[in-house]
Amino acid sequence: MMLYLITGSMRLVQAVVSHMASRKKGKIVNVGSVTVMAPGPWSGDYTASKAALHALTDTLRLELRHFGIDVINVVPRAVRSNIGNSAIASYNRMPEWKLYKPFEAAIRERAYFSQRSKSTPTDVFAKDTVNTVLKKNSTSLVLI
Repeated sequence: MMLYLITGSMRLVQAVVSHMASRKKGKIVNVGSVTVMAPGPWSGDYTASKAALHALTDTLRLELRHFGIDVINVVPRAVRSNIGNSAIASYNRMPEWKLYKPFEAAIRERAYFSQRSKSTPTDVFAKDTVNTVLKKNSTSLVLI
């Protein structure tokens, strides 16, 4: 997961940064995760991949500000999505781990942790993100 997340983000940046630099303006927005700030069990690969993205975002911010390019890290709280179903589908494809069998209920519960009733609907998150990021003086870290 981590390799794809970082590689995909870097390829996108490489595709647009020359154009943005020639215009001396632009915004690169990456979507991180609040789990980086408060990691929990059963989500190490996801949290590690998002931590890597946070670090990449911070580094790009330092490297690209000279060119007039803002780099923003959006850190959403719980957003309604398909992440729980995807996590369980992946878990179900894994071979049985006897070591973790006593924790299976907790692992399954953790997969749906962000999908409870207080999670933000996806369309609301998208609108809030766009409105915040498009502000003239948006900050480098946006909690939504």
